[in-house]
Amino acid sequence: MEERFLTATEVCSMLSITRQTLYNWGAKGLVKPRKIGLKNLYLKSEILKKMEATK
Repeated sequence: MEERFLTATEVCSMLSITRQTLYNWGAKGLVKPRKIGLKNLYLKSEILKKMEATK
């Protein structure tokens, strides 16, 4: 199964958060961005786990 990556904009939309919140979560280790080229991308599976944990 191939992992899907999400952009910061997609993650912010899914979680209804700001880019600053996403950046802060990354700095605290709550989400782990993957640097691919010049972009920070996020594994969809990790974001879905984060969504489940916050319910």
